[in-house]
Parts: sequence; structure tokens; C-alpha cells
Amino acid sequence: METAVSNNETIVDALALRIRTYKKEHPNLSGAQIARRFNMTSSSLNRIENGDVRVPTIDQVLKVLRGTGASGDILKYLDANYPSIAETYREVYDTRNTEFISQDLECHLNDKDKFLIILLALTGDGTTREEVLCEFGRKGLSELEYLLEKGHLVEEDGVIGKNDKILNTSFETLKNLLSYSVDQCFDSSNMLSGENYIAYSSIGINKEKALKRIIGVMKEAQREISEILSDPDLEGNDKFFYGLAVDSLIATGAGKQHSINVGGLQ
Repeated sequence: METAVSNNETIVDALALRIRTYKKEHPNLSGAQIARRFNMTSSSLNRIENGDVRVPTIDQVLKVLRGTGASGDILKYLDANYPSIAETYREVYDTRNTEFISQDLECHLNDKDKFLIILLALTGDGTTREEVLCEFGRKGLSELEYLLEKGHLVEEDGVIGKNDKILNTSFETLKNLLSYSVDQCFDSSNMLSGENYIAYSSIGINKEKALKRIIGVMKEAQREISEILSDPDLEGNDKFFYGLAVDSLIATGAGKQHSINVGGLQ
């Protein structure tokens, strides 16, 4: 669930102004094209521009700020202009040795045909053309060539994308990455050998009493895992993923509604 920014007319007005200014500076771009550049839906962008969103989420704030040019040190920018949001930002993101991934590359992280190639490049010591060809065939190599040609990934001495920073993305991208990774990478045949782990429960709880405690346990688990991963003695070339998530089974966001396909099997 996205963390909401406190109800503040100033930030709502500021976001709307930045969007209108960006549109004036880019008259050849349609609203839909700008929304894609910001990694947002057209409806969300329009609602923020029109002032229909009274309480923007931190995710929405960051997408508009990044999209309209506040792409340097986001935390310094927020500290200088929106200190209350900077505090929320610190609570949500690990700000140590981190930076936001470029918006163009983040857009491709939401592409099922490209996300895993990008993750291999940005994880550990990076990847190579040979690894991509071996794992994904010539189609994967073609996707890699596109990312290199557009400058989204960089190749140096045959190594592509080596990265020594923690890269932040929007919450929507995080959700997609977790979903895609489980779908494409999790091998259930390895469960009995102890080479992976998965747990899932759907339960009825008192949200007001239980949810904060559950999230607290998950945050503590995240901290402990981060400590393990920061141990230099445990560094290696095996590339893994892990994720933690909890939310309501019922769609609770504004305007959200679950859709279920109805029809016979074919």
C-alpha cells in the first residue's frame, strides 16, 4: 500500500503547476505520452493536474517531481522545498548510498521481456552478452542491444551494467518486479532441497489491531536481511531475489475495482 503524503494544498498546487509547465515546454507531446514518460496512467496525471487528488501518495509526488526535472538528489530537493514529504521519503526508502533509477530504464523494468535482463545487469557484477544469449537466446540479445543502443545500460570492457548503488523505483514498479520475478524465476521443484522459500496466507484479521504489527515484523525481517546482504564475506556471483508484501484482498484504493474474466474454458 502506498504511503500517503499529509493533506497539504501547497504540494497539490505545486505538482499541478509543474505538470502544466512541463506540458507548455513540450507542446509536441500528448498527455498520454507525458504520462508514459512519468511512468503514470493518464488518468492519474490528469487528476493531479486538475487538483482532483487531495492527498497524493509519496509515489505520485516522486513520479511528478522526477518527470518534471527534479532528478538529481531527490532527498535534498525535498528537504529544501517540501520538508514534511522529505520525512516521509526517509521512512519509505533506504537513503544510504541510494539513487533513483532513470525513468526511461524504469519504464523498461515494467516490460516482461526486458525486466530480467535489466536486473541481471544491475545486480552484482553485471552481465555479459554471452550470459544474456545463453539465458534468453537471440530474442534476449536483441532486447539487450536495444537497451544499450538507447543508452539505458552501459557496457564497459565486455561487462554490462555493473552497479554499486541501491537503486530505488516507484512502488508500482516494485510490485511488478516482485510479481514478474516470482512468475518467471521461482522454481517450485527446489522447495524440498532448501534452495528457495515461499510462504503465502489469506486470512481474516482486525486491520486496526493486527496490520501495524504484521508490517512491523516484516520491516524487522527486511532490516535483518539487509544486514546479511551487507556482510562482505557473503558477497558472490549468485543472483537471487526476495520480496515481502502484505495488503488487503479487497481493492481499497480510490477508483480501484477488481476484474474477473467470465466465460467458458477454451
